[in-house]
Amino acid sequence: MMKQIDQQFFSLLRTGLWGTEPEVSLFAGETDWETVFLMAKEQTVVPMVADGVESLLSRTDIEIPREVRKRFASGLLKTEQRNRRMDRLSTYLFQKAEAEGIPCVILKGQGVARCYPVPLRRQSGDVDVVVLPEDFERICALFAPVAKAIEQQGEGTLHRAMYFGDLQVEFHGSIESELTRRTDCRLEVLHRELFAEGGIRILEEGDFRIPVPSVRFDTQYLLSHLYKHFFQEGVGLRQVCDWMMFVHAHAAELDADVLAEDLRKIGLENAWTLFSAFCVRYLGAPRFPLCGEVKEPVLEKVWQLMSIHGNFGKKTFHGWAEGVYFVKKITSLFRAVPQVAEKIGVAPGDSLRFFLYYFRRAFVKLKKGV
Repeated sequence: MMKQIDQQFFSLLRTGLWGTEPEVSLFAGETDWETVFLMAKEQTVVPMVADGVESLLSRTDIEIPREVRKRFASGLLKTEQRNRRMDRLSTYLFQKAEAEGIPCVILKGQGVARCYPVPLRRQSGDVDVVVLPEDFERICALFAPVAKAIEQQGEGTLHRAMYFGDLQVEFHGSIESELTRRTDCRLEVLHRELFAEGGIRILEEGDFRIPVPSVRFDTQYLLSHLYKHFFQEGVGLRQVCDWMMFVHAHAAELDADVLAEDLRKIGLENAWTLFSAFCVRYLGAPRFPLCGEVKEPVLEKVWQLMSIHGNFGKKTFHGWAEGVYFVKKITSLFRAVPQVAEKIGVAPGDSLRFFLYYFRRAFVKLKKGV
């Protein structure tokens, strides 16, 4: 049975996501508004919950502490301001790469934000720029002179992080999930296909202009990304909402038979079933294509794990091994053991496959010094 505070939190989040009326009866008694705010912060959905709070207050005579309301308002304002800067940076990156003849795609982030009712209110992280392996060094060389800082990475990796002011950009010459060999092999194929004709869409809104993947690619990739973090560190509701809002926005473009075959090839059938059921049950999503039935105790366990660890595991592992690349990798390796064990009751088969594949790859990487 979900706790009262969790029910209140999800009610506010659903209102913020879909514009539905809040469930006023849930707030008839006492509400720990400080905890509601902290939950929204930990799950990186402050603006959506803030919208839910304002909707609730406009319909009732409920009062919340002034300080908490100010924190919600401040979080919403800062998110909008940051997103405007992220939009400008994403457009700049594309324009500069395009001028040099370097094909690139921006994953997640500012593209997925366009699937939300108010794009500026999706809490942003970094900018992920993907190129073909042969273009990786070219794009890094292009932006290195104008970056404020460059994060050191293992030699030979096709991943490099740069900072433009306080905004992080990650350049990728490969796309991996670290879930299973099957998933990574399929992503490698999809990565190549992405840069074939028809693989890239251009999103344009006024001065905003960025290249994003095809709907078919993103439907699979966004799910693989959140499922990876569900096993490896911790996944927040923001990532689940990203995938949910994307699927909802493009539902008319998804063919059920094609989708089923895509999920089979990439090995994400169980992930789709689990998280589509979670989105329908807790986030108020309209019924997903191929949405299966999942028992309530399993869905409650999923939320329990998300609540324990927070987005990217920041509640559990905040501050562990920051800054040093190899130390971070070793720490990530050993902290994955209890994380995988926790998921056995939720996804036993996928837990075992992830465990074997992740550790084999991790030890190979450490041995190579990559």
